[in-house]
Amino acid sequence: MSLSKLLALIGILIAVWTLFRWVQRVTDTRRQDGKADRVGNARRSERNATARREPDPVPVEDLVACATCGAYVAARGARGCGRQNCPYPG
Repeated sequence: MSLSKLLALIGILIAVWTLFRWVQRVTDTRRQDGKADRVGNARRSERNATARREPDPVPVEDLVACATCGAYVAARGARGCGRQNCPYPG
């Protein structure tokens, strides 16, 4: 192996090692920033926990099976399926 190839190889290894260290430093900085954000969000949510109210419950409707087609429709305000002997209006 010639001296120029050896020096080129050492240069490439140093460049890769420097790049790796730079990526590690950026990643560590982002992790620390994210951790600080999570701590801040947790403190804010604790403060606002007493001010929060529970969301309104979602309205629930009972379903019944159509005797003609077997499709489930709302018990109140059901519309017909269009078949001849459907028990629900229009």
